[in-house]
Amino acid sequence: MIGAANLGAFIAQVPHHVGYELDGHITVIPVRATGQPVVLATSPWESNLETSDMRAEFAESVTEVARREGEGERFVIIGWGAGGAQRAELSNDTFLRAARAPDTLLVHVQDGAWRQSVMGAPWGEWHDLPNLDAYSVSAGRVQPARTRKELGDRYEPGPAVFADQAPQGLTWTDHAPSFRAQMAQRTLARLAKPGHGQDPGRMATVAHLVVTDRAVRDAVLVDAAADLARTDALVRIYQGAPEQLRGSLAAAAGTALYLSGEHPVASEAVLAHSQDRLAELTRTASRLGMNPLTVKKELTVQLETSLSAADETWHQQQATHGVRPHPQPPSTLDSAAAGPTPGLLL
Repeated sequence: MIGAANLGAFIAQVPHHVGYELDGHITVIPVRATGQPVVLATSPWESNLETSDMRAEFAESVTEVARREGEGERFVIIGWGAGGAQRAELSNDTFLRAARAPDTLLVHVQDGAWRQSVMGAPWGEWHDLPNLDAYSVSAGRVQPARTRKELGDRYEPGPAVFADQAPQGLTWTDHAPSFRAQMAQRTLARLAKPGHGQDPGRMATVAHLVVTDRAVRDAVLVDAAADLARTDALVRIYQGAPEQLRGSLAAAAGTALYLSGEHPVASEAVLAHSQDRLAELTRTASRLGMNPLTVKKELTVQLETSLSAADETWHQQQATHGVRPHPQPPSTLDSAAAGPTPGLLL
């Protein structure tokens, strides 16, 4: 069970991870989760959980996902807003039947304070939730949106800030896929630094590297998913892309958001702008409740093999056409931190 001393900070983080304020919601978190909360599910009570049948379907779905992902069968159930205590109790009754959980922890959050009930005991005293403004800044997060719709609106595409043509001097076929992947990752890292987020040339470089090679795309989105600032940079590239590139970049950015484990609503909003197969696979994984961190781990393991295979194919094609493969000197990559070099905008 989560220690009471840490529970307030734990609860206060939940809207930051979901991305929007949760007044009127029920949120379910596995009890074994420590540190940052791993939200299994959150749903508005109105229209979604008002009847016993709706709650039963919700509980069965959540417990099925928890068992499949090894999250156990014990939960923290949080009721948000006025009436949250009673709603948490009603949800708990359903979860006890669905999961046979022996010691579910109930939490009620309202007006910046929280209280808890353990194993059916009366509700405890109120405690103030800590202010997490500093946490948001240090973690690279913006404040939670007021509503789910407002969060989705933050991820809508904007006006194009770079052209659909490849940047001058950058010839994709002169470099092996693994080298291109490093180029894209280095350039994305530059865009993730404060003050560099809206560089059209670098945005175009990443965009074209991503849309022209699947192995490169996968390397970039897995890399982006490991860091919130890089994920945000990839989202900005999708938002500033011309229409011809938007669908492919939305698939990459939406998948990176999903793999990061952050803001499933944001991932859903971005993926809505793509019909690529990658977008459909990511939507399916999310719908089935697959743990994004587990998926990311598997993809990371597979990535080295897929890049090696892509490199081998590239070398074979170069040899077949009588073209000498372009060298991949480390010094070229190292110079990226200092700024653009001739022929490479990094």
